Amino acid sequence: MPILKQLNKYASLLMLTASFLFVANSQAAEQSPDKVIDEASKRILTEIEPRKDELRDDPAKLYKIVEDIIIPHFDFDTISKRVLGKAWKDATPEQRTKFTATFKDLLVRTYSNALLEYSGEAIKWTPIDVPKDATKVIQEAQVSLASGQTVPMKWGLRKIANAWKVYDISIDGISLVTNYRSVFASEVRKNGLDALIQRLESKNTADNKS
Repeated sequence: MPILKQLNKYASLLMLTASFLFVANSQAAEQSPDKVIDEASKRILTEIEPRKDELRDDPAKLYKIVEDIIIPHFDFDTISKRVLGKAWKDATPEQRTKFTATFKDLLVRTYSNALLEYSGEAIKWTPIDVPKDATKVIQEAQVSLASGQTVPMKWGLRKIANAWKVYDISIDGISLVTNYRSVFASEVRKNGLDALIQRLESKNTADNKS
């Protein structure tokens, strides 16, 4: 799974920028994402910075912060549908519900700990002018690492009930949705959707115990 490992390499950027973009979204639903960064960054860092040792020792508390602050601003129905592709069309309503919940939990557990690794990377946002009738936008950013490397990021957002929600993320040219889809499609063809859901559930349970 080399491409997903590369995505995980930038996990701290994914979760950090998610926090910056959307933590204040509920209070500024009509603003473009770049306009809420200052307030968002202050709030998420206030939550995480003074509690790093506590949150490392008790990941469940960290997961709860991510669940409460970040996850509501992701459109997991659309993400799950895009990730499963053809398998989504063939899935029963129960399978769709189970996969969506399980995949969400997987992403929370995979990327939450990255928030603890933030070390002051500079993020430069590309201002966007969002037309009033727009229902989809792409938010771009450049993240400067301590090594001097610059990592480009793109966020696909769609408007749902006057709030912008993420439906895909691209980090250094790598799409989260596209690459999970390629991995999961092979597994579904080989073992079926129920087996994939069961594997993800088992992984989430194991992570909770670790």
